[in-house]
Amino acid sequence: MKLNILKYALAALPLVTFSACMDFDTPSDEFNKETDVTLRPEPLHGDADNLEIKDVVAEEDFPEIKKALKNDLDMLITAQYYLMGGKNGEEPGAHQWQYVFNLTTDAYAGYTTCDQSWNGSFPTTYSYKRDFCEGPHGRFLSMKNNLGNLLNNDLTNEMVEIKAIALLLFDYVAQECTDLYGSIAYQDHKGNKETNPFTFNDGYTIYTSILKNIDDIVAVFDNFPNRPDWYRAEINNILFESDKLTQDQQIDTWRRFANSLKLRMAMHLVKVDPAEAKRLAEEAVASGVVESMAQEIGMNANTGFMGVSNI
Repeated sequence: MKLNILKYALAALPLVTFSACMDFDTPSDEFNKETDVTLRPEPLHGDADNLEIKDVVAEEDFPEIKKALKNDLDMLITAQYYLMGGKNGEEPGAHQWQYVFNLTTDAYAGYTTCDQSWNGSFPTTYSYKRDFCEGPHGRFLSMKNNLGNLLNNDLTNEMVEIKAIALLLFDYVAQECTDLYGSIAYQDHKGNKETNPFTFNDGYTIYTSILKNIDDIVAVFDNFPNRPDWYRAEINNILFESDKLTQDQQIDTWRRFANSLKLRMAMHLVKVDPAEAKRLAEEAVASGVVESMAQEIGMNANTGFMGVSNI
């Protein structure tokens, strides 16, 4: 086991490449010192969908695994900041979570909108204000850039609950993105593919994959109480360090979040396949969904709690 840990630890050394921060740069933009870049490790390619529930690793080996995954776990924090509108690894400030949707697609295609432009910050077209707004697809790609190695690192399978959380976050933004854009390169990005050509998956394929992932994620979370005491303590310590979205930093809250996403997707399917939507909704509710503000997924800013898109 220690030899395998050493192999993956060496693979995770900080070989770096430059990757754009998805600022919706126009084709005429030139690369210059003002262009946003981020350093990220050499991309890994594994089996992001694999959430195998297996015997836990030996207790004495766990600290080495956690150390080898430190960079990936740090990027999990950055991904959560991106989810709420933060950027460049920074915690989002007040109202930044609204920039991704409220100031873009909601304003342009929503049923209602504000009666002012907020000094030009609230456009009524898709001309995004580039000093803060990445848009829904930009957020999806930024999340992928920060979750890709965690999802594709074989060592993450030794702490499958953390991998399940990363996969849930990836699927959450993918579901929102395909609802807005239609076909996206879902499976390629889940596999951490970085360069063209990308294969674009249709909405039905993406929904099917996400729903399968959710069932696997919930199974992982349901099994967590059966893990040894020392292992649950280690996972809870990682949640204490890395979980920025739940208010109690408990696996059970993430389980409710997964089921709530399943319920949301069921409601999206109700006009297309009522029988399947009914089955999915009943499964989600029976398993346990978010039922109170204490179970909400979100982030605290200086103005108070910010829920994730009203889940």
